[in-house]
Amino acid sequence: MKALYYVRRVFQISPSYTLGRFYLVRSLYSLWMRLRDRLRGRRLPPLDGLPPSGMIRTAPRSAVAELRQTALSQCITLPAPLAEEIREFARRDECSVDGVKYRFRYADVKNGKLPDDTFVALAHCQNPTACPAVCQVRDDPVLRAIVANFLGYVPQSPDVRLYWSFVGEAADDDRRRMYQTIDFHYDVHDYNFCYVHIYLTDTDVKSGAHVMVLGSHKSKPVRWLIGSARRTDEAVENHYGREKIVCLEGAAGTGFIEDTACFHKALAPVSRERLLLQIRFH
Repeated sequence: MKALYYVRRVFQISPSYTLGRFYLVRSLYSLWMRLRDRLRGRRLPPLDGLPPSGMIRTAPRSAVAELRQTALSQCITLPAPLAEEIREFARRDECSVDGVKYRFRYADVKNGKLPDDTFVALAHCQNPTACPAVCQVRDDPVLRAIVANFLGYVPQSPDVRLYWSFVGEAADDDRRRMYQTIDFHYDVHDYNFCYVHIYLTDTDVKSGAHVMVLGSHKSKPVRWLIGSARRTDEAVENHYGREKIVCLEGAAGTGFIEDTACFHKALAPVSRERLLLQIRFH
């Protein structure tokens, strides 16, 4: 019976989850998608001569080079009015959390709990693309050019998430059950992908900062490419060295592009909540 269970599990796992963790497979997929784009008349946008962007503060060609080398480009700073517009929208929009049947709003969460005493680790805004400022960020032509040139093809229909991470007295296992990614892991959402992360609140080590391992998007032990994508802090530090692990802090509006095939995690907030805009291109 146990053998049958594992056979079923194998067939339930998507091919991209199995194969997308290998850098060679991702590279071949990128090549295939680029060829397909050409057959459909799509070309990679140029990196030179782009119109000015109000949010990208790094030369596009340099941002692509940084992503390829380290999996990270800290190239985004939102203008304060744009960040405030998204923040105000997130305070008004309906939110949801796994395991809670009803919708609620930001103001309903007190000390990390809903009125029925349910702990909330993450609260996802239901309609992020109803916010014009979110769409403006998503559709920024310089941002899209950087992402497309890094992936090697023009991604379609990016996934947008806007969510709060709350302070609260909860065990790590409770946070894991609510899908808060407080452990080092690498993503395998598709054959190829990258993320844009933008802090909408001041964020540091005590308020949910993002931590990642430079260069780990294409450098993993073979045994870590098979089985679980999670690893302990000790294992990651022993293999890559402490100098490769960076904690990304910044004021509201600070953002970065990341190839999340690297090892990364989110710190649990302990002093103040975090609001994050996350856009996945694939």
